Amino acid sequence: MKWKAKVQQGIMNYTGLQEYPEGVLSGRYGDYFVNMTWDGTTGIYTVVIDAVPTVPPGLPAQAFLGQMAAQKLADRGYSCTGAHLSARIQGKNSADKTVAKLMTYLDTAVHYLAENGFISGCGSCGRQDAALNLCSVNGEMDFLCPDCFSRVNQSLELNRQAKKAVKGNPVAGIVGAFLGALIGAALWVLIYHLGYIAGLAGLVMAVLALKGYEKFAGNLNVIGIIVCLAMVAVMIYFANNVAFALEIYGAYKTEFDIGFGDAYRAIPEFLKDSEISAVYYKDLIIGYILTAVASAGTIYGMFRASTGAYKTKIF
Repeated sequence: MKWKAKVQQGIMNYTGLQEYPEGVLSGRYGDYFVNMTWDGTTGIYTVVIDAVPTVPPGLPAQAFLGQMAAQKLADRGYSCTGAHLSARIQGKNSADKTVAKLMTYLDTAVHYLAENGFISGCGSCGRQDAALNLCSVNGEMDFLCPDCFSRVNQSLELNRQAKKAVKGNPVAGIVGAFLGALIGAALWVLIYHLGYIAGLAGLVMAVLALKGYEKFAGNLNVIGIIVCLAMVAVMIYFANNVAFALEIYGAYKTEFDIGFGDAYRAIPEFLKDSEISAVYYKDLIIGYILTAVASAGTIYGMFRASTGAYKTKIF
């Protein structure tokens, strides 16, 4: 994703990194291959440094990253393999503060690596005697040697073929989707009862329905997604009605000695009132919209993962 101009320029001026490809700052900083990306939705920056130890480090890299997290530098998570360090860093509320935070982490990390005998190489195998290229593997950037890039592609293709060979059970998948959506519906009712429009519960409902379908069916295909989305749409309507009936029940149970079933059956009568129906349909429509917006990316990601779809590129 395209960076904020002032943050990008500040990092480039300080480090000498260049924007290549678009949205990625990459190159060498000191003696190490580095790439940096930014997620505009979350405001999180990912900093990847390719480095392998030549001698046992005084402080293991995992422990160093733990220290960075404790100091609120790698404050959104980190990972460490034998060949690279990756830190997720939350941006600040101003460009200058964001640049300062990123550079504090990067300078501290590079100093640690140099002091502990790390050298830079392929981000997968650590090899230094091969030409390295910046590569994208399902959106994750790293400097890789040709052998590792080829091996990654082979592994991803084998995984895709294995998932394609799985024969799903759509009937069992429908049961799983129903159970998942039912749990989400219960959360919807709870959140609605607390006075909120339950868009978050819609996301949870969609994820649980998809997970339930995949778990019970054995895979998640286009038909499974259609089934799950239909199930979620019905469950949102049902959950909204249950929540609305609970409101009716709470308001009239003492005065008219009614049960929940009576309140549910009375919904059509209440909806004849224009003011009540306006609120009811507004909440329902907003709930559908929030669910769709919140779920779209997650559904796409889950579908790709289930089918083994992948995308790689060498720059």
